[in-house]
Amino acid sequence: MTTVKLWQCRILWLLVVCFQGLEVGFAQENCRVRSIEFSGNATISKSDLLEQTDFYETGWFSENILQKDPFVFSSKALDGDLRTLKAFYQREGFFHVRIGQPRLDADNEGKTVDVVIAVEEGNPTRGSPFGFVVCASNTKA
Repeated sequence: MTTVKLWQCRILWLLVVCFQGLEVGFAQENCRVRSIEFSGNATISKSDLLEQTDFYETGWFSENILQKDPFVFSSKALDGDLRTLKAFYQREGFFHVRIGQPRLDADNEGKTVDVVIAVEEGNPTRGSPFGFVVCASNTKA
């Protein structure tokens, strides 16, 4: 094999490896969302968090018996839901909440994806009812 052909093979192999990694990043698009999990949500329940999102889980029962259409994964929809979750937490008093980059576990054969969203709630900010204190006037005796 000539030196030029050897270099061409190496470059081709390098391109394949690089683009293979990119393909994995976009592989979840148009997959059916099978499950959505949250980790680190000690105060707010999963059901309360799911009420805030456009995403929903679909399993065999909901698709086949209830005839519910599956939610198809979209990175654009996920980004919007992450912003919505952060705003919800902040309205609940968790001003320093951190919503991590979600982990996506794709099953390309079944065309499904499991979404795991990491939440760092931080300490909630709690207020107390405000009251008025009446101060005695300064009188000279």
